[in-house]
Amino acid sequence: MPVSSRPCARARAEGRQIQALVDEALSDLVEKHRKGRPRPHVMSAYHAGHETFGSLYKKLDE
Repeated sequence: MPVSSRPCARARAEGRQIQALVDEALSDLVEKHRKGRPRPHVMSAYHAGHETFGSLYKKLDE
């Protein structure tokens, strides 16, 4: 099933209109951005880079 037809099939299966699914998805996206928590793999990469280049970052900050 193509990606573009999955929301329609889901809406039909749930007895909802496609606009209701779009509204729900957008609300979820906005909420995720509002919380502002970075994903764990992003933070792991940041910490690994900071361990390696921390002294360089301090020099660049000066």
